[in-house]
Amino acid sequence: MRRLYLIVNAYTERVHYFLFGQTMGEGMALFVRQLSISFMGLIAANGIFFAAMLYIGRALGPETFGRFSLTIAIGQLLVIPMMLGMDVAAMRGVAVEQLLLWQKRYITAGFIVVMMGALTVAAIVFGFKQYWESALTLPRGALAMAAVLAMSLAFRNYFDAVARGLGRFKVQALVRMAEALIALGAAVVLAWLGSQNRWRGFVGAIITAATSASLLYIAGGELGSFISFAQWRTATAWHMWRYIRFGMLGALGAVMLVSADKILVGRIFGAPQLGIYAAYHLLSVQVALQLSYVFINVFFPAVSRQRNKQAVLRKLDRLAVYFTGPALALSV
Repeated sequence: MRRLYLIVNAYTERVHYFLFGQTMGEGMALFVRQLSISFMGLIAANGIFFAAMLYIGRALGPETFGRFSLTIAIGQLLVIPMMLGMDVAAMRGVAVEQLLLWQKRYITAGFIVVMMGALTVAAIVFGFKQYWESALTLPRGALAMAAVLAMSLAFRNYFDAVARGLGRFKVQALVRMAEALIALGAAVVLAWLGSQNRWRGFVGAIITAATSASLLYIAGGELGSFISFAQWRTATAWHMWRYIRFGMLGALGAVMLVSADKILVGRIFGAPQLGIYAAYHLLSVQVALQLSYVFINVFFPAVSRQRNKQAVLRKLDRLAVYFTGPALALSV
């Protein structure tokens, strides 16, 4: 791993000097190191998870995989009201504040808000699940499974964001790889036990993997030590909400891009066609999104730590000048 980092760092140093006419500073060198760790870890994790999804699709078949994909999509939508953008707010807070006391306050406030949001949304879903399943012609049990999935994803996403804000990208990479391996292993075991037609079991495999990731962050990543209910401050939670309230629109748009279309396809064309659509979506859009996420995963925490944002903007403007033309030429 270190040899690969040295190679990447050497080439990056040359490219940086060519583009900006100066050597890399300390902040840029740290960004490259964290990006290298994130790239290797997340690419490996996404590759394993991609294999797990292909295995599940092959085991279930188009119609049942459509029900599975619909449940996953609903769960991803329910994550938004559960989290209320606290993952991004906490990540930014711990990246900016270097004092342990303030980091604990940010992480604790975000965790309590996510916990209350998850319990509230889950209670509403379970209270009205029969009505919504009938109105939306959803498979029986889909909403309940989606709510449990959303809770597991909400906590995993939150701790994942906190790890990024603290700069613990090695921990994040290891946890994400472990999560993907658990999902793949659970899917293989379910198929071996003859559960090919039980889409709920495969949703349970994803829930198990996401829950395991949260536990690994808390225990192995030592993020649990940052949560102290004695550090709860309403003012801190309100400050986080004021920061992120407009950013939630972007989060909603991103999730709608990757989830809402599946709900519409399932509603209009039925589960078999949704299964086929979800398979093509996995092979195209999801792969591209995950590749871009590798860069964003490191970029936002790194920028949050920088006091001089103008220097970052000037470099981005320079990159836009260099690459806008070639990008337009390739798109024609």
